[in-house]
Amino acid sequence: MSANIQRSSEDLERFLKEYRERACVVVRHDAADDVGRELLSVAVDAAASGRPALIAAPDGATAARWRAAAEDAGLAPGSVLSVLEAALAVIAGAGNGFSRDARLLDDNERDVLLEDLKVSGLKPGRLRAMTKFFYKGIADGVSRDEGWLISAEEQRIWALLNENLEARRALLPVEAATLAEEALATEGGAAAARTLLDEGGLLIVPDFGTLSASAQRFLGRLGAATLVVAGCDLNASNGEEDYPNPAGFTNLVEAADAVAELERQHEDAAVEKIACAHPAEEFDEVARTVAEAVHDGTDPGAITVACPHRLWMEGIARRLAERDIPCVIDAGPCKAKGD
Repeated sequence: MSANIQRSSEDLERFLKEYRERACVVVRHDAADDVGRELLSVAVDAAASGRPALIAAPDGATAARWRAAAEDAGLAPGSVLSVLEAALAVIAGAGNGFSRDARLLDDNERDVLLEDLKVSGLKPGRLRAMTKFFYKGIADGVSRDEGWLISAEEQRIWALLNENLEARRALLPVEAATLAEEALATEGGAAAARTLLDEGGLLIVPDFGTLSASAQRFLGRLGAATLVVAGCDLNASNGEEDYPNPAGFTNLVEAADAVAELERQHEDAAVEKIACAHPAEEFDEVARTVAEAVHDGTDPGAITVACPHRLWMEGIARRLAERDIPCVIDAGPCKAKGD
């Protein structure tokens, strides 16, 4: 579908208000653009008119930020949930008759699960590769297809994995959306979904392309009268998703009733792109850039370096230490191990 080009936040807000009654509205934006304020204004307007609205954030950290903004805007606390929270709520509604409880395995239970899978006799490397393959199949929404596994070995390990999970009546995060979609078919699960988003409601989903295919499909079946999604065309992941499906966003752009393309001008933002041939060169380049900013008077605490994983963090931290620039590595919580 052809897009409506929006040049400013005000233009985008007007577009969203004009098309907020349509079944599916998509906002495509650049990765550097934050459209949170504009999406939040749609939810505020809906709430003011008495229309139910739910913001489904892609991960827990994003949900916390949205929840704070929603509270400041006067929205009810339950108007923002992460996709995982929404899935667990629907599973909980399905009740004891459902195959699993609305409970995630903790880190220790996941370690025990992998130990239990080792009775299969597979080598650890092969077992890790196979479980990742299973998890991707779940995230992509193909694990419920008959015949999705070909070899007898895959079928045996898959059955063993499910037996262990069902015995614990718990689930892996990657399974939540798929199981929640199944729970929607139960009376309790459907009732829980209506509690999240009543009939005629508005569902807002930022960063849609960072979700898995199964999460995207689950949200699409929550029964919203209007679905408003935002995203960009990059193959990017959120903080909790290992298997994003950017194609889901692209497909929604084609199927939507209305599409806005934000082409906001960034007159005050300086963007410099540098390509390095080797990680070590990148570490040096980042440290040099930070050092120049500090030398020019920028407080080191006001500088953030986003890294793909901890090895990059540690490499850059060493380069900064060599230049006597203090830094703090924030890689999220680490699992404590002991006897």
